[in-house]
Amino acid sequence: MSSKPAVGWLARIAFGLGSYAEGIKSGAFSYFLLFYYNQALGLSGSLAGTALAIALVVDAVTDPLVGSISDRHRSRWGRRHPFMYGSALPFALVFYLCFVPPENLGQAGLFVWLLIFAVATRAALTFYSVPHMTLGAELTPDYDERTTLAAIRSFLSIAGGVSVVMAGFGIFFAGDGQLDRANYPAFALTAAIAMVVTIVLSGIGTHSYIPRLPKAPAEHIAFSLRRLLRELREAASLPPFRFILSSMIANAAVMGLLATLATYMLTFFWQLEGVALGVQLSTGMSGGVFGALIASPVAGRMGNKRNAKILGMLWFAFFTSLMTSCRLLGWAPENGDPLLLPLLMCNSFVGGLGMGLTSVLGSAMIADVTDEHERVHGTRQEGIYYSAISFVGKATSGLGTLLAGTAIDFVGLDPNADPATVPSTVINGLGIVYGPSVLLLILLPIGLLWGYDIDRKRHEEIRHDIAEARKARAE
Repeated sequence: MSSKPAVGWLARIAFGLGSYAEGIKSGAFSYFLLFYYNQALGLSGSLAGTALAIALVVDAVTDPLVGSISDRHRSRWGRRHPFMYGSALPFALVFYLCFVPPENLGQAGLFVWLLIFAVATRAALTFYSVPHMTLGAELTPDYDERTTLAAIRSFLSIAGGVSVVMAGFGIFFAGDGQLDRANYPAFALTAAIAMVVTIVLSGIGTHSYIPRLPKAPAEHIAFSLRRLLRELREAASLPPFRFILSSMIANAAVMGLLATLATYMLTFFWQLEGVALGVQLSTGMSGGVFGALIASPVAGRMGNKRNAKILGMLWFAFFTSLMTSCRLLGWAPENGDPLLLPLLMCNSFVGGLGMGLTSVLGSAMIADVTDEHERVHGTRQEGIYYSAISFVGKATSGLGTLLAGTAIDFVGLDPNADPATVPSTVINGLGIVYGPSVLLLILLPIGLLWGYDIDRKRHEEIRHDIAEARKARAE
């Protein structure tokens, strides 16, 4: 039951385009940053992972803070667009500085540099991503159209990740160039420019919709910590939000572990390099693009976004672990066999379908929770809820990188290692973490998600109650 006209396709694409920049950042952080500091610069995997995980503490504060501030912001450009425009250049600058630490810093110096600029990058991203993501709920209240917007957003986010991976391994890190620190500044500068351009275009493309977006409350309420804590308590009081948030954080840790270890696995376990390595990574991400495209019809056919998301998580975990488990059992072709790369690519593409399905439906489910918030509390607080999505997105690289860095040190993979001379016990250790362990780890986010209970019928009831309450207030 939509009270607003459908969102035009140009605006839909412009909205999604903003996530292209987030995809670039996520791809760079997930597939390159830990590897760069660990293998090219020599920083301990545990220290690098710890630095990136500490940055999550800042996110735990800044994400809801920005959500609350933007919910109450009043300007001629509405609540969200001023933050989107203003964050573009700072975000790109601190991202670039992550990849250009001075030489001869040593372990402590590299740790501090990574920590400072990872925190700065995450904070700058928050001022963009939280206001941007709220548009997915504000542009339309329709149950199915929100899934479509989330699908477009996920599609372009994955496309951003694919582009940074392909440009990285195909242009900047050809051969085994990912081991050479001199290749990273030009890579980071190119990515930073692309992020600025897409963020600005996203703002411009949705700018004409500002008059129809929900407005901040008429009464001016100054920001306070007490108000923020009250808003967080209100959000946490809703069971569907507690279930979806806890599940998404657990799933982000698993996804981040896999994404961060992917470059290690392809370099050391499968011994790919250059374009072949980039193509393999991009194939899985391309599967995610198609998974995003089919998310809306799959969820529509099942009639329940929760069940469709669980299907996506199981699908992704099974196929992600399949080839690695087969190698550990001696069932996969040897490295260098001409059949190996095609098999890896096919398996990654099929598994990526589940990744795309999962990423789309999480955002769409949060959008439906914002309606439940209005039904229960009488106000719109999209910023608070989408700050949770922002936090989850960054938890993917934060928690995942911490787990990956710890695993790398645990299995005994040394910094600056030569792929041709790494002991088989280390290689098999990486495989066990990346393969069979994933099937066990994915059970936690699935179990946590089971309590989410907003399906199509329930959402229609929520929208009806909201309409009645608005009608009563208007009389």
